[in-house]
Amino acid sequence: MINHLRSCPSKLKHDNSSGEQQKINNYFNKNSNDNKQIPKSIKRAITTSCAEFVAEDSRSFKLLQGLGFIRLAQQLFDSGQPLSSSIPIDIENLLPAPTTISRSIDKIYEFYKQQLIKFCKSMDSFCVIVDFWCESFTGRADLLCCQEKTFFFYVLLSGLSYCGISLSHIDQEFQSYMFSLGCFPYEMENKYASTIRFFVNGTLKTFGLALDSEKFVVTDNEPTMTCTFNTDCKRIGCSDHYINKQLQHTFTTKTIDGKLVDCDIAQELFNNVKIIVSNIRRSHKQQNLSKKLILYSDTRFNGAYAMLNVFSSIFDELVQILDSKLLTTYSRINDDFLLDICRFLLPFDTVIKGLSDDRRPTLHRVLPFKQYLIKKCEIDNDDNEGFKQVKCFLGKRLDEKWELTDEHLIAAVLHPNNKHLHKSPHLKERAILLLKQEMFKRHDRFSSTTTSTVAGLPDTSSTTSSTCSSSISSTSVTKSVCLDARDILLMEVLDKPPSVPEKKSC
Repeated sequence: MINHLRSCPSKLKHDNSSGEQQKINNYFNKNSNDNKQIPKSIKRAITTSCAEFVAEDSRSFKLLQGLGFIRLAQQLFDSGQPLSSSIPIDIENLLPAPTTISRSIDKIYEFYKQQLIKFCKSMDSFCVIVDFWCESFTGRADLLCCQEKTFFFYVLLSGLSYCGISLSHIDQEFQSYMFSLGCFPYEMENKYASTIRFFVNGTLKTFGLALDSEKFVVTDNEPTMTCTFNTDCKRIGCSDHYINKQLQHTFTTKTIDGKLVDCDIAQELFNNVKIIVSNIRRSHKQQNLSKKLILYSDTRFNGAYAMLNVFSSIFDELVQILDSKLLTTYSRINDDFLLDICRFLLPFDTVIKGLSDDRRPTLHRVLPFKQYLIKKCEIDNDDNEGFKQVKCFLGKRLDEKWELTDEHLIAAVLHPNNKHLHKSPHLKERAILLLKQEMFKRHDRFSSTTTSTVAGLPDTSSTTSSTCSSSISSTSVTKSVCLDARDILLMEVLDKPPSVPEKKSC
């Protein structure tokens, strides 16, 4: 080794200025060395957390490889170093590969699915929410050829259809649970009611669930769904769908059921706003506005209000960014009428959000909310012609097309703040009669059973449990000091509290 040092002095000085031989550790792969220092249990825990992160936040598997995310994670890790005695570790060695994350999601899904199946088998009552939709921009392309000519072409058939199924359950302790069973591609040969029912029953069977006359199903109110779930279950029409469908007809439909909608003034306003919004969103002028314009969508509940409300709030700002063609369309918009329409649609938006609450039962709210919206459609003497058209059409459609089931009336009269039905006196007698019939039916069922009282308690249906749970929730809401839009709305639609006479001073 000494002879070697003497024969290569210049090369050694170039490679190692200290005159000492480099250690063998310098030739090790840095990444492989650090990986060995990370225990497998920690790597496994981080992989699980990453899989849950991309699944819950709907993120890409490659998100963890982004430079920005790596810098953030490295900074967080370095910040924790002073609190730990461990050696510095490169954060990239802790993050799993996208393939590892995707495989972990499948394992996590199967694990939680088995837990959900076990929980579903213990349910005595539940409600299934079924929703079908079609993706119009996707579909199956069939290759067709002409025998006489040598060319081929593709025909795009109907878009891909999906079925989303959710599960709602309230246990014996009135604890509410909401699960999303999944979004399943619908690949059956047709969309007949019997075929759809067969598909839904088969999907529920994989989770240990089965529909019968005591189970509830919530769907939209299209004829196909109505026919699909007309037997062996209790179908409840989605009230939000009722409201949104009538609002959609108000602004986008000319004729319905062979009759004119007769909302021409409001539809002209709606179309002019939609033209301006769609043009601005396609250009770079959007960034010059204080708020982002929202384009109308049929699939968004109360989408007309979302578009018109933002447009009205920045109405004066639009003049500076519109060209001559759009200014002509802009000049045809009556800002006062636009503001009146937005104020009129605000209660509808509040009701839709109140009925979409998935943390507390909402069945008891349907009846008072319906009467509340119908009352909002009453025509005033100061209303202009366009406003009268909208109120007349919506008030009539809500009264005729928004169907109420027996469960709606029973839940409404059971609520302690609505038991007198002050807002719906014409339905009070029918609601009380239905409640008595339900109580007698349950009393007979309880008397005929041979099991103990404790074993008979789970027979209570989800509707009654939902009503009791909602009563507790409503009572706690009334004690709150800060009232939001939902609380103010409930104070308007529920019974007024009895007035307490003042004490006379001696």
